[in-house]
Amino acid sequence: MYTFLSDLSWRSAFIQSRLIIGVKEFGTAIAGMSLHYSAYLGKILD
Repeated sequence: MYTFLSDLSWRSAFIQSRLIIGVKEFGTAIAGMSLHYSAYLGKILD
């Protein structure tokens, strides 16, 4: 039972770290896209 619980907590910690990394990468991608999009809009408007 103890090993099962420790394995479970290790997995949840691993999943959490992967989620955090994924969210950071997603946020970076969104920021890059919005920057590119605003520059594109600026070219159209000018």
